[in-house]
Amino acid sequence: MNESTLMLSSREGDLVKVTLLPEELRTPEDCYDLRNEMIAASTGCRAVLIDFANVTFMSSVGLLSFLGLRRAVAERDVRIIFFNLSDNLDAMLTLCRLISDSPHSKAPFETAKDEAAAVAQAS
Repeated sequence: MNESTLMLSSREGDLVKVTLLPEELRTPEDCYDLRNEMIAASTGCRAVLIDFANVTFMSSVGLLSFLGLRRAVAERDVRIIFFNLSDNLDAMLTLCRLISDSPHSKAPFETAKDEAAAVAQAS
């Protein structure tokens, strides 16, 4: 595990699990630092599983953290799966078309209910 005030990460084979630590992803400094930490943690993986259990609020700058990660791993076809999303975050990400529950709609991020479902989905 790494030492950070923004996230914890662990690796199991080619899966990386990121646990977000702040309740709010609001400031540009924190969001850009988070993006950089997630990119560094994702080196050599095929899926990044991101746990939102601690997050209650995310600003538009927070969205950029995840879009930056998406851009950084796009050429390697790395899947990014969000799990433990609050209802409010789920609604916001759906409205922004960053996630979708429809198999006919392509979105940059996938979602799962919990960690076990995210691991199963990534396998």
